[in-house]
Amino acid sequence: MPGRSVLAASLAFAALLIGAGPGPVGPTTDGSVAQRTHWSTADRAPYSAPDWWYEGNFLLDGHDNATFADGTFSLQMYGGGRLRWLFGDGANPGPGGVWSVGAHLASGTPSLLDGGWHQVTLVRRFAVSPGAQLELWIDGALVDTETTLTRPDLRVWWNAWSGFPAGQSGWFWGAEKQAAIGVLAQYEDYKGLLDELRFWARAKLPLEISSGFAAQGSGDESGLIASYTFSEAAGSLTCGTAVALECMTLVGWSDAHWAAEDAPVTASPPPPVLPPLVGPLALSKPRIRQGTATTLSFSLSKAARVTVTIDRLVPARVRGTRCDPSAATGRRCTRAMRRGTIVRARGPGTSARITLPGRLGGRVLRVGRYRVTVVARDAGGRLSPPRRTVLTVRSN
Repeated sequence: MPGRSVLAASLAFAALLIGAGPGPVGPTTDGSVAQRTHWSTADRAPYSAPDWWYEGNFLLDGHDNATFADGTFSLQMYGGGRLRWLFGDGANPGPGGVWSVGAHLASGTPSLLDGGWHQVTLVRRFAVSPGAQLELWIDGALVDTETTLTRPDLRVWWNAWSGFPAGQSGWFWGAEKQAAIGVLAQYEDYKGLLDELRFWARAKLPLEISSGFAAQGSGDESGLIASYTFSEAAGSLTCGTAVALECMTLVGWSDAHWAAEDAPVTASPPPPVLPPLVGPLALSKPRIRQGTATTLSFSLSKAARVTVTIDRLVPARVRGTRCDPSAATGRRCTRAMRRGTIVRARGPGTSARITLPGRLGGRVLRVGRYRVTVVARDAGGRLSPPRRTVLTVRSN
């Protein structure tokens, strides 16, 4: 087929290049010749009926056909060449049993059946506690999102494919799995090529997706756990590189199905320069009297969980390898002794504020100098370098 698409995915999901070639587009009535030859034009509203997603060409069928909500992970062409992600995480999204991440109406996004190359990115991002945000990106632009209120470890279903019907465990590329194993006579299938399949153990940042969607990758990127280049050119196995070396079996295969054309990926871009998560710290009163409070201010480039630790700086002397406040002789040093921790969730902004009370754990801070340390972790797991300042407590 002369057209291709690129798929990347994140958070232990897959990334691949797909090639969807131009072809007949129209209704794919069950049992008809068109069901085998056409790209489906069906575009029913998600969650509108139990069978709203049944019509469509499966690029990937990872459905749990016993209970759709439990571990389904599928990609389906619909609406005359659009792509949607069908996903089951144990929640009940409504009729149909799976979450839908894809444009509706489909005509609101361009068709991928244009003979060109396209890149698709799937992300499950832990940005909404206690749930997750599901994201579909195409050619570096965000197409659709869906919010789920749960975030289970999908290995509950995937490690042993618990609950999946016999013969239907795992992911089937290029075909609807029941048709592939003969349970059904036929179904809409995918009509194109695959290349550059990648699996990630982290949710890629939006800037990474938008700036590097067409990059080949070096193979040692942070969070990359497996990469399939489909370069065997013969045989019925294709095997991964990077960390995981597992192989996939190509069913109903012959060497004639291997394509000589490679996906036109580019050299990897340099890592994006990200703004610091936490800006410089400032105290409204760097010197306070015992029992009074001060306000700690700083900027956050994005929403994060902020941890503030307060350590009393105690004069001490070196004894052996330790900085010992009780030592009377030896080289002078300063011992940091933990006095308390404050944890807060804060949204992005130019002036995040946290009140530092004059007492911690019910005890008034003693006279002396204190080190205040701020560390933040965003929803994607990115941890900031520590920021520090000094607070002085004086007697009344």
